[in-house]
Amino acid sequence: MTAYLSAFWVLVANSFLHHPVGYAIQGDVGILTDFGALLTNPNLWLAFPHVASAGIMVGAWFMIGVSTWHLRRGRDREFFLPTLRFALPIATLAAGAQIYTGVRQFHVFTLIPAKAAMWHESPVEMAKVQADLSAQYGPGNYLPPDWIHWAGDTMLYIGIVLAAVGLVASLFLSFRDRLLRWSWPLRLLTYLMFLPFLAAIAGWVWREVGRQPWVVYGVLKTDQAISGVGATTVGVSFAIFAVLFAFLGGLDWILLTRLAKRGPGWTFWSVPSDDSGIEPVRDDLEMVTL
Repeated sequence: MTAYLSAFWVLVANSFLHHPVGYAIQGDVGILTDFGALLTNPNLWLAFPHVASAGIMVGAWFMIGVSTWHLRRGRDREFFLPTLRFALPIATLAAGAQIYTGVRQFHVFTLIPAKAAMWHESPVEMAKVQADLSAQYGPGNYLPPDWIHWAGDTMLYIGIVLAAVGLVASLFLSFRDRLLRWSWPLRLLTYLMFLPFLAAIAGWVWREVGRQPWVVYGVLKTDQAISGVGATTVGVSFAIFAVLFAFLGGLDWILLTRLAKRGPGWTFWSVPSDDSGIEPVRDDLEMVTL
């Protein structure tokens, strides 16, 4: 619950950057004049369900990946088969919600026409948007980087793949556990565990880079928001944070892998290795006899 509350308030602020409401400019300072307008920002109520369902999808696919990893090795079937039965429908519904809420956000394109032009990959539309925004805000380049549509495509296609695979896998599992007859579907589901993370990253890249060249759309450009901090200071700060986050990411990967491999009944520091005496299921043999 706290994670979703945190996501909500992050998106309250982030939605203001995309569609500023409830404010006034006094001199060079922006003043909040209507807190209620922030909470009713249409951008917020299109983005928050999308992010919330993404979190559910990531968690469900992590459960799927861990469960199928153990089932493929014949470990703790009585524990991991119910978790797989639980997670697959949740992941499928979450992917469907992702697609639905994502399509609903096409309404936001009317608020940021440059992003819409990039999505459509139409040179005529991009030229028109550039001309219109130059006439409205003055000379400048008002189009986001031309590679940004790849982030949007990546997010979209991953969502479609996960929805389709999740639906098919759920149906096969619900019919006398036929999904468990072969090892390769379980291996595929294990590997697909990483795609929701990639889709989430691609989605945020699409959302944030697609807003450029604005920090606050139509109000404050990115080049106007640059501080007076020197390049050396910024470079050192960036390097420190990059190293720190790389370390934390690696540590997180090690801990999650250790926890995922141990299964029920294992202590934290006693992790079974792949050669712990449990014979993995061969790809050319049925996993269970029904």
